[in-house]
Amino acid sequence: MEIILEKIKCLNGFELKIIALITMTIDHMGAVLLPQYGFLRIIGRIAFPIYCFLLVEGYYHTKDIKKYILRLFLFAVVSEIFFDMTFYGKIMYKNHQNVFLTLVIGLITIALIDLVCSFYYKKNKFIMVVLMFIILISGGMLAEILRTDYSIFGVLIIFGFYIFKNNYFGQILYQWYINGVVLGETQLYALMALPFIFLYNGKAGKYKWKWFFYTYYPLHLVGLYMINRFI
Repeated sequence: MEIILEKIKCLNGFELKIIALITMTIDHMGAVLLPQYGFLRIIGRIAFPIYCFLLVEGYYHTKDIKKYILRLFLFAVVSEIFFDMTFYGKIMYKNHQNVFLTLVIGLITIALIDLVCSFYYKKNKFIMVVLMFIILISGGMLAEILRTDYSIFGVLIIFGFYIFKNNYFGQILYQWYINGVVLGETQLYALMALPFIFLYNGKAGKYKWKWFFYTYYPLHLVGLYMINRFI
């Protein structure tokens, strides 16, 4: 399987981001504007796994992990009011936080796990595994307490792309178990993201548009809110 995929990898990071952005928009249109069309939410399941995969790729390629975390956190804060207004019609809704915060917690979780692995891998693998488990559960519980989008399962999905990096069979089994067995129902369709992810060629792409992809999230929420509220 790996040999075959190596020959047909044709999607770069920019193209994956476009796919995630389009499917996320379709998902949110289904949730806010057209809830009667369930297939829109099914298509939308593609987005989150791709964003999680790109987050892990970003972790490995970033030159400054602190700035990366801070950038995600700032957009989590900026996006929250628009997220609450769009999905709940309130300026502040404490029971559900936007997906940027899930990504922040997931990024911090894998960064700490990576630090533990690099320190204990040759010294004591048992301690390494125990600490990895503690960090992972702590990150997941923080997501649960803050009630972020996808909560603990979002952190687990991110962890899956980290721990099974370049292991296609491991990713399929892991993501199938989390999305299909544990979450089930519509979330099973998140597995449709894997073919796109497996076609990733490891290149960023000709176009970067970094700030466009960051700002699109709160801006598209504003657009959906305006359409739903005034049209």
